[in-house]
Amino acid sequence: MKELGRVVAWLPIRAESSRIPRKNFLRVKSPEYPNGEALWERIIRIVHSCLCVDEIVVDTDSPQIRNLLEGCSGRGPVQFKE
Repeated sequence: MKELGRVVAWLPIRAESSRIPRKNFLRVKSPEYPNGEALWERIIRIVHSCLCVDEIVVDTDSPQIRNLLEGCSGRGPVQFKE
């Protein structure tokens, strides 16, 4: 079996959507999160659970998302596109 190189998940998370205003801040309910979690939080949580992903890079224009992610030390490292 061929070994894969380093796997980087590139996540473009915009503050605004052209069709659904503030889409990434909408709450998504699930059995694990009955009160809901923001769509961008759900995406990052799911990617963090993927064992094959070595690094997550978030490309965002939202200072709010960036600030919240910088405070999430328990979920593992997240890099930002500079």
